[in-house]
Amino acid sequence: MLSPEDKPVVPFGPGTKETPLNVEDTLDTAGQTILGLLQRAAGVAEERSKHAVEIAQRFAERLQDARARIERLEADVKYYQERAERAD
Repeated sequence: MLSPEDKPVVPFGPGTKETPLNVEDTLDTAGQTILGLLQRAAGVAEERSKHAVEIAQRFAERLQDARARIERLEADVKYYQERAERAD
C-alpha cells in the first residue's frame, strides 16, 4: 500500500526551480487540443448535415412522384365518374 509520501505528484500551479512551469506552453497545448476537438466536431457535424440533405432530397423526390401519381389517379377517377354518369 502506498503512503501519501510514495504517491507520484503532478505539479500544478507555479513551477519550482527544479520544474519551472511554462504557462505559455501549457496554454498553447490546451488551445491546440481545443482547436483539434472543435475541428473534429465540425467535421462530424458536416458529415451529418450532408447525410440529412441527401435524405431530404430523396424524400422530396418520392413526394414529387407521389403527387404525380395522385394527379393521374384523380384524372382516372374523374374519367370513370364521367363514363358512369353517361352510362346512366
